[in-house]
Amino acid sequence: MKSAFLLIIFVTALSIFTLGVLPQMGFTQHHQATQSMDLNIQKRDLDTARCAYDGMLMMKSMMVSLKQDNETLYFCNEEQKKAFQKNPKAYLKKVSIGKIHAFLNILNIKEYSRMMGIKKMENQNDTHWFSAYLADDPQLKISGITVGIISPDGKASYQELKFDNMMKTYTGNFSLPEGKKYKIKLLLETPEIEVP
Repeated sequence: MKSAFLLIIFVTALSIFTLGVLPQMGFTQHHQATQSMDLNIQKRDLDTARCAYDGMLMMKSMMVSLKQDNETLYFCNEEQKKAFQKNPKAYLKKVSIGKIHAFLNILNIKEYSRMMGIKKMENQNDTHWFSAYLADDPQLKISGITVGIISPDGKASYQELKFDNMMKTYTGNFSLPEGKKYKIKLLLETPEIEVP
């Protein structure tokens, strides 16, 4: 009877250990693995940068850099860096609303086609290529970006940009005849919410 009682105590203790301690060990290991994944994602994010010339998101190790105004800018290649250095304001625009910062890269379509090795554009009337994106902040979630263009005579037109998976930015082609001044604004689309 005494040995049966000891056996019951041993089985109960083993059950408590198995149900209590082992899952905690599994949780700890899972938690550590999750933390490690989070650190790897953060490290990867620190190792990437936007090209100041065309907005493409790339690994910094594959890019060329330029120190300008106490800031390090990155480029896909040396040719883009040189083009940017000649006239930075022609390529990169920044728009801010409070803590939200959006960036817009504007390229002449002929220059963009040459840089990207594109022989023929879909619409031959297009004159400019736009790339728009938010500052790389994981807290900011948007569903899309629309470009508003106000012509010199005050007429406004709107075009939604398409998300480019390779570049990780929103892009689109536009027809803006030369010799005129246009005003550009970005409209950010929020994710959908359900209402009853």
